[in-house]
Amino acid sequence: MMGILRCAKDMLLVLLSSAATVLSFPDHDWSLLAWGALVPLLLVIRRKPPGMGFVIATVWGMGFISGVFHWITHVPAYSWLHHALLILCFSLPFGFLGLAFTIANRNWGMVPALASVPFFWVSVEYLRSNLSFLSLPWALLAHTQYRHPAVIQWASMTGAWGITFLICLVNAAVAAVLAGILNSGLWRHSREIDGGSMRSVFQLTGVAVLAMLLLLLPAHMEPSGIEGSRNIKVSLIQANIPQESKWDPAHAASIMEVYSELTRSAGLEKPHIIVWPETATPRSVTQDPDLFRQVQYLAKETGAWILLGSSQEQKFQGREVKGLHHTNSAFLIDPEFKTPHLQRYDKMRLLPFGEYLPLKGIIPWAWIHVPDVQGYAPGREPLVFDAGGFRFGTTICWENIFPEMARHLVGKGARCIVNITNEAWFGETAAPYQFLAMSVFRAVENRVHVIRCANTGVSCIIDPEGRIQRRLADASGRDVFVRGVLTDVIATEPAESLYSRMGDWFAVMSVLVSAYLILFSAGRKGKSFPDGASAPFEPPSNVHPSCNSASGRHAFHAH
Repeated sequence: MMGILRCAKDMLLVLLSSAATVLSFPDHDWSLLAWGALVPLLLVIRRKPPGMGFVIATVWGMGFISGVFHWITHVPAYSWLHHALLILCFSLPFGFLGLAFTIANRNWGMVPALASVPFFWVSVEYLRSNLSFLSLPWALLAHTQYRHPAVIQWASMTGAWGITFLICLVNAAVAAVLAGILNSGLWRHSREIDGGSMRSVFQLTGVAVLAMLLLLLPAHMEPSGIEGSRNIKVSLIQANIPQESKWDPAHAASIMEVYSELTRSAGLEKPHIIVWPETATPRSVTQDPDLFRQVQYLAKETGAWILLGSSQEQKFQGREVKGLHHTNSAFLIDPEFKTPHLQRYDKMRLLPFGEYLPLKGIIPWAWIHVPDVQGYAPGREPLVFDAGGFRFGTTICWENIFPEMARHLVGKGARCIVNITNEAWFGETAAPYQFLAMSVFRAVENRVHVIRCANTGVSCIIDPEGRIQRRLADASGRDVFVRGVLTDVIATEPAESLYSRMGDWFAVMSVLVSAYLILFSAGRKGKSFPDGASAPFEPPSNVHPSCNSASGRHAFHAH
């Protein structure tokens, strides 16, 4: 009976840890919780054998994934079976994290194992972000801090991985202190903790505090207007076209009327460029000459360049179109018709199961009722648009969640990243705000402005320090499923950061350190250390260990 109660208590703590982590993400945004949400999980699995550590951490992952991705059930043809498979697939990496931690705890002791948690966690996030068609750099712990620019400036050197590392380090230090208190018997006066163990706890805590202090060093915001910068006025069009109307021929004329009216309204403020969202036009401008001319005349009338998204087909369609490959594209329209060739970027990173079916012919997707989506072709290379000397890169839809996409564009000379997207699929859920959180990191990582233009929101301008400079909202402050125009000025400064030059060096280093720690642990003979002790702790020659049957732990008795 006691065993059942203990198991229930452990599961409750693990699920509370998972729930607290979910609440730290958008759109709950209780970001402070992230700095302690992992503590219950670490305290529970520190005493478990490796197999049980794997199971418990997987359960934690299931709670986390189901909570963060609850909005995905709005996607067409997405069933509860698909949701269960997604939860299982993306929960397993956390299981391996629990396995690595418990093995390290068994062989080295609690404090060294806790010190390894930041490396393990960053490795898990990096590997699940680069796992073929399952790559998903979404809901990284770092993303919980997107509303705190002072905290995330190190992302310009380490990427989001460095912020995740620090969050885990603080969680590990808190867990070490609490474990030390619990093990010392201060709350029940049962026994004393070993002095060497508490030294290790204090050392880990000191490292976490030092890291927090270092984190704030680069937190000052650099002023705009450095040499080489240029002020550009941009206007964003948020048309708020319902998803069910976007591809209906009966609504094509009214959709273009909405965009024309909003574009003329934006033109009154004399912007250099006007941005429309992903798949804005009801038909492809490459297949409808009249539609293309209509957009051209709008550009000429307003005197502004127009960047727009246009596609031949909507996502999540299961029909086959023989001999035709669709593209999800962005076009830049010259208001003076001087550009000899139409500037066009075709989306490179297609959405699995929405724009293509991965490993078709190898995996029998029909067995789990996945629609046979096909017909889209990926673009060949990234493009830096040139709008009269204003050089910028464009990402389409979810491409902006991949750090390397923005980094490659900056490497090709982009002074700004423009993300055009349509998130009407997901309804009024956390999805647009989670997209926004990731866009904040693209700005900090590369020290450029990031512009988000979304059909239904959130449309905004993010400065190079990750501050949301302006956000499109109505009078009540509502920023999704509202219609409007946002105009502001950005300073296109030369982009320069360690991350834009070196990429994911910090994450790769964490993977290598984790691999070394795992291999080193595997080479050690399994030893059990008291909770709070570290591997170097050895009893003196006049002390021998004996098992305390009442507690199931090792106690040390002097001769």
